[in-house]
Amino acid sequence: MGSVKALIDHDLQLLSERGLSTVTLWVFEQNHAAQNLYASFGFVPDGARRVEPEYGAQEIRLAASPLPLVRPAQCEELLDRPALVRRPPPQLAGPLARG
Repeated sequence: MGSVKALIDHDLQLLSERGLSTVTLWVFEQNHAAQNLYASFGFVPDGARRVEPEYGAQEIRLAASPLPLVRPAQCEELLDRPALVRRPPPQLAGPLARG
């Protein structure tokens, strides 16, 4: 699982560098392992649902905002600030949101 998390982290970093404000993906509603994995990266259900004809199973859409890129020069400044907790926007909060 370590390599999967590393790939997701890498992809989210690239998307953040490119300025994307929201990332969405689809998972099968019954695939709780995938939902929990993505939740660990800040993904939460946004309320969208679909059934693709070729799969015939309910899917839910998850959304997250990539973390902003922190440059090395910013690290010293950030160390002097109180810790921040990343929470999803209220409209994205759901049962998988962690607080």
